[in-house]
Amino acid sequence: MSLVLGVDIGGTKMEAQLYELRESDPQMPLQAQLKKPLGLRLLAKKRIPLREEGQRATLSRVGEFLRSFLEENQ
Repeated sequence: MSLVLGVDIGGTKMEAQLYELRESDPQMPLQAQLKKPLGLRLLAKKRIPLREEGQRATLSRVGEFLRSFLEENQ
């Protein structure tokens, strides 16, 4: 099973989405697989608010958020 992780970092929130790449063909490049209709199935989604903490703190929070999201969805 091939997985795709999408991350949206905005000014007020951060969201991660985990997708299964359906009908994946290991010989086909990922870009071509993503263009197929209904090629992705949402497995998990999580959103948290962001605080104004500065760039370094925000990047650290992104890492922590993604680590916990992936651990929850192993």
